Amino acid sequence: MSTNKLLITVAALGLCVTVAACKTTPPPKPMGKALTGAELQAQYASGKPIASSGKSLISGNSWKIMRDGVNSQTIQVVGSDFTDTGTYRIADNTICSKWVKIRDGAEVCSTVYVRPDGTYEAANAKGEKIAEFVIQPGG
Repeated sequence: MSTNKLLITVAALGLCVTVAACKTTPPPKPMGKALTGAELQAQYASGKPIASSGKSLISGNSWKIMRDGVNSQTIQVVGSDFTDTGTYRIADNTICSKWVKIRDGAEVCSTVYVRPDGTYEAANAKGEKIAEFVIQPGG
């Protein structure tokens, strides 16, 4: 086998191993206790404004969300001019968000988990952790 063919074969094999390793790493799972619908209602829909700040594990962006305590919300991506507005609701044991720009307006529901240290995590419908955040009362 020529040197060029050997190098190409080794490079291709290395790429296959790298891609295979990436595909087998499972997404992170939440480590906290899932909030119930009643707990979500008390936290997000009490009629009192609430703010949360955190990081998306999907985009890597840090964000701040202001919620009015009823059903309106505004998001600001930290370090950018990006903002969006939308609505939210509690459905069973999930919080469902719908934004004007984000996800082209499609609603997505997430389970919220509280960790022992008082911080929070959100997980998608597949149970994969998608965000880590803190909540502050007030707007």
